[in-house]
Amino acid sequence: MVGKLLKYNLISEGKLCGSYCLLTLACAAAYRLSGLGSNAFFSIMQKGLLIMLVVLVIGSILVPVVEGWVHYNRHVYKDEGYLTNTLPVSKGAIYWSEWLSGALCLFVCLACAVFSLWLVVYFEDPQWMQATLSGLAEQLHITHPAGIAILIGITYYTQVLFVMTCGFAGMTIGHYFDKDKTAKSVLFSLLMYIAGILIILGMVFLIGRFDPELMEILNSDVIPDVSVFRLFMGFACGSYIVCAILLDLISIKVMNKGMELE
Repeated sequence: MVGKLLKYNLISEGKLCGSYCLLTLACAAAYRLSGLGSNAFFSIMQKGLLIMLVVLVIGSILVPVVEGWVHYNRHVYKDEGYLTNTLPVSKGAIYWSEWLSGALCLFVCLACAVFSLWLVVYFEDPQWMQATLSGLAEQLHITHPAGIAILIGITYYTQVLFVMTCGFAGMTIGHYFDKDKTAKSVLFSLLMYIAGILIILGMVFLIGRFDPELMEILNSDVIPDVSVFRLFMGFACGSYIVCAILLDLISIKVMNKGMELE
């Protein structure tokens, strides 16, 4: 049943996120095509498209997260809440379908943003990108920087996913009460985000006491060895995932206790 709910949610959320991705790709393609011209008009057009693309790339983070929150609130607690909560499925199935659809839409939007930037930067000046990547590889003492770039991307994705999960959990706890649901949802979301960050930082400092190389990343401006950098990013990625799953389990437990629809 989770699969059917997930399919419904993806279709619903995908309309906005899919349209946004197409707009971002179209802007990147238009930027490349405008570069074929050589007069002042095309130069001005290219600058305008570049500014628009930067805004769209930033929005690639905000749009899927906000859309996930809005859809979860509307589908579970507001307009469609009475229908959703009468379905012959568990509260856990409802929650996981909402969370997974938000996570997938976030992944697609971020992947689209990365591809759009690559389309612009690489074809604009491939030698500059190759030189930048080579310099990064030399500083980190590695042969190919692709692995580190992928690890950074995964860590960034899990960080944004953790933020989205805080919003889901905050709304779930906020709607457990019968008054001031919106205010309490925002309050609990912020509190859980702050608590999660403090826990992760505390774990980093705790482990750093036994592994001085890990603390070197926080206390020094010098780029550390690639093994230390990989350890730090891997630890951050794992911490965000663990915190997100814990919040998911807390949300499901609260939903099973009861909820107040609007």
